Amino acid sequence: MHLKRISLLGFKSFSHKTTLEFPPPKKQEESKGITAIIGPNGSGKSNTADAIRWVLGEQSLKLLRGKKSEDVIFSGSQKSARLNRAEVTLTIDNKDKQADIDYTELTITRRVYRNGESEYLLNGAPAKLSDITMLLAQSNVGQKNYAVIGQGMIDSILNAAPADRKDFFDEATGVKQYQIKRNAADRKLERTKTHLHETEMLLTELTPHLKLLERQTKKWQKREEVEKKLTELHIAYYNGMWNNLTQDLSLKNTLAKKHNDSIQVARKKLETEQLSFEKLAKEQSSSKDYSDLQTRAQRMITLIRESESDAARIQHQIENHFELQGEGDIAWVHRRLHEIVEESQELTVSQKKITTQLHHLAAHATEKTREKNMLEESISKLKTKLEDIESKSITATQEELYAEIQKLQKTCQETLVLFQKTKEKNIFIKHFKNIQEKISSIVSQSKPSTEWKKDLSSVRENLDSLFLQKEELMLMLQEAGLEQKMLEQQKTIVIHQLTKLKKEEHQLQQKLTVQKKSSVQAKSKELAFQLDKLQKEKKKHQAEFENTQEQLDSFHHTQNKHKDQMVTSQKTITILSSELRDKESDHNQVSIECARLEQRLEDLKIEIQQETASTLREKIKKTTRLSTSTSQLESMLPKIHSLKRQLIQIGEIEESVLEEYKETKERSDFLSHQADDLKRSHSQLLKIISALDNKIEKQFAIKFKTINTHFKKYFATLFPGGKAQLLYKKVSLQKETLEEEQEETETQKSAQTLIEIQAAPPNKKIASISVLSGGERSLTSIALLCAIIASNPAPFVVLDEVDAALDEANSERYAAILKKLSHLTQFITITHNRATMQKANILYGVTMGPDASSKLFSVKLEEV
Repeated sequence: MHLKRISLLGFKSFSHKTTLEFPPPKKQEESKGITAIIGPNGSGKSNTADAIRWVLGEQSLKLLRGKKSEDVIFSGSQKSARLNRAEVTLTIDNKDKQADIDYTELTITRRVYRNGESEYLLNGAPAKLSDITMLLAQSNVGQKNYAVIGQGMIDSILNAAPADRKDFFDEATGVKQYQIKRNAADRKLERTKTHLHETEMLLTELTPHLKLLERQTKKWQKREEVEKKLTELHIAYYNGMWNNLTQDLSLKNTLAKKHNDSIQVARKKLETEQLSFEKLAKEQSSSKDYSDLQTRAQRMITLIRESESDAARIQHQIENHFELQGEGDIAWVHRRLHEIVEESQELTVSQKKITTQLHHLAAHATEKTREKNMLEESISKLKTKLEDIESKSITATQEELYAEIQKLQKTCQETLVLFQKTKEKNIFIKHFKNIQEKISSIVSQSKPSTEWKKDLSSVRENLDSLFLQKEELMLMLQEAGLEQKMLEQQKTIVIHQLTKLKKEEHQLQQKLTVQKKSSVQAKSKELAFQLDKLQKEKKKHQAEFENTQEQLDSFHHTQNKHKDQMVTSQKTITILSSELRDKESDHNQVSIECARLEQRLEDLKIEIQQETASTLREKIKKTTRLSTSTSQLESMLPKIHSLKRQLIQIGEIEESVLEEYKETKERSDFLSHQADDLKRSHSQLLKIISALDNKIEKQFAIKFKTINTHFKKYFATLFPGGKAQLLYKKVSLQKETLEEEQEETETQKSAQTLIEIQAAPPNKKIASISVLSGGERSLTSIALLCAIIASNPAPFVVLDEVDAALDEANSERYAAILKKLSHLTQFITITHNRATMQKANILYGVTMGPDASSKLFSVKLEEV
């Protein structure tokens, strides 16, 4: 690596663009080149050294011989206007890759403007000064100190305090790059500590609020869990309740429909029976017809009695006539015939009456038999219904089983309570509880229902009533049968008596006929004719009476039949009305149950709307309807109330708390992560600084020893017989206050490095270099400079009139040393010394033009 060129534009006295080329010498293996810049005083030749120092990043205006940053910009003259910017470009050949960059040529540019703006460019791209400084430091090119040795700098190194020489020797020993890294790491460590402190402060402030939000969030999470359980229970409970009520309502509606249909049928039967009753009532004969028949019968009875009275009178006359004639037996025959006729008439009437009664009894028995058949049919239906109800009820065996299970369950509970007081019982208790749960399940399933008892009682009452009615009808039929037998016996007796009377009458008639043939008189014939006429009239009246009596009997029979039919119809109406009332009562009861279930459904709907949100109601609607037992639903209620109480205890929590907790948690986690990263960075930086300190101390010691060896050598060359050496030691620093000790970072050293320069020309004993003459100090500085270059050669070194104070002999020695060191580094020297010029490969002359601008002239001495 060597300096290839430098271009100046507007920098101090170089108003025009000026380029200094530094081509390598032809024999690079012997020398890297010496370029000499000469010119009269004030021509601006030292400005080239300032330009190199400035482009390498020098920030000290004092070293640049200025007071303000704009002092480096060409300020103009009487003939030239001032410029607004200054620019210097340094081009370095990097083919050997000494600089850690992927370029074979390194171009560094620095610009400054009068408004104060400035910029650095690296190969035409904007760059930071720290990056350029580090790059140059790694290439062993310093921005100051021995890389550019200016006027008076030699004396300043010697006259500087031992502690102030440390920066110069850091570059000299090649640890500057590590110092830059260490300083950067130290600054980064301070920033890390500051950031860590700020982060910990933020975490300290954030932690209480985060804990509060965390408690609120846990409450919210617990509330969510409780709400989830409550939602599941609500869905199960309301779903089961709705399903059970809907099923019950459906069953009740079906039952109500059946009852309604049964009521309609019963009403139709009742209406039909009522129409039949009204028809029977209309068919009943009026009292006027009955009165006319009775009047007619009384009149016929009167006429019959009159005929019988006249016949008796005539018969008496006939008997008297025969008795007067001495024929008393004929008179007795006539009386006996008359008695037989009267008895026969009475028996005939009795026979007809008995026949009518038998007829009526048969009709009555037929009617009662029909009623009995109807009752038996109703009884059969009720028996069927009773069997259905009893088949649905619990049997005696189930009752006994239920009682036994209850007893067993009670015994299990008592035994479990007793056994819980003992030890080593967990397995037994678990097994015993399983048995108890199974028994409870059986009890809940086998528990008898009482809903059927009401229907069973009603059916039994109706059945008992029908049995009573049947017994009454059976008694009536038995009485009618007995009465029929008695009437038949009476009828047989009457018929027998009639037969006997007819036989006797026939015999008497024959006897009377024989007697009449022998004794027939005119008077008796006339009386007999009258008697016969009266008997015919009597028969006629008797026939009319019988006809009227038959009509009256028929009327009575019809009236009785209508009466019986009306009574039967009335009873039927009563039975049907009772059945209708029972059915209507059942229907009303079922309707009440339906209304109650509908109201419960409506109340349940309102309760669901009040207790649940719209989304939950949608879930309840969409959930599959499942049958749930009443015991299960009842067991859910305490759990629901318990969960509601838990929600009340938790209280309402705003949803923004979750978002705030999330943000705060993220911020806390981020800060914690940052704090951990900062702590790791802090630890790593401490390790890096410690490693750099060890590296710096080790390399400084090695290089300082090498420089000391070369310093002795070159001092002996410049001062034959003279002695010189370099010494350094560390001195502990005392802290004045406790605060200073607390503010001292982990990386600050508690010791200061002091560098002593001891130099004694021949035959002189000097305690301090401050007593050396100017020439001696210059030679000592040159010896030190040459020792540094020999120990740690830089790619190039700029010397600004370093040999100004030397005499001719020493100038020769200086030039020889410079020539010898040129194989290690490239020299750009500003000089007035002729010996130095003779050793140069290229010679640049600087002159001041009439426009107060510096100009260059160059000569390649190799070619000359």
